[in-house]
Amino acid sequence: MTIKPNSEILIDTFQQEKISASGKLSEMETEVSPSNIKINLNYGELINRVRRLNKSSQYQVRTPHGVSGIRGTNIRMTVSSDQTQLSVLDGHVDCFNEKEGYIGVGNGKTLDIESSGLEIGAIDQATQSIMDEAINMSSGLSANVTLSSLATVVSSVQSAVSTEAPTTAGLGPNLFINGSFE
Repeated sequence: MTIKPNSEILIDTFQQEKISASGKLSEMETEVSPSNIKINLNYGELINRVRRLNKSSQYQVRTPHGVSGIRGTNIRMTVSSDQTQLSVLDGHVDCFNEKEGYIGVGNGKTLDIESSGLEIGAIDQATQSIMDEAINMSSGLSANVTLSSLATVVSSVQSAVSTEAPTTAGLGPNLFINGSFE
């Protein structure tokens, strides 16, 4: 996951069953164990490679303009006060917007959701390049990550999400990331 500067993400739910597989993360084509992840991208930019999920798993990204259910694809989401743009490099993402209902976004497509409506188009070359660069960098960074070290990180994040003290903003048991992260 790449979170670009000037972004705000709230990890609302992060549940992952115990990781019992061995090997390296880079060798996995599907997720390592069933999970339930719900993220709020309040503003900014997120680029993420989501491995193919187990049938019982759920991965959602909520923005001020709707919610996207991701099952296994490479995505880029950018959010401003008046627009959410979702780009799907490969695979398929189901989106829901109160005004438009359910919208499917497939391979090589971009969905723009604005207050005036929505538009689906092709991913432009600049977006493709940004996504490729972030995904390649992320893949390089995770090339030597073992599943046992990933299990330790998952346990720490689950602990932080479930026990984080309420903040002054009254957000309750959530984890904030404000800034950038790769």
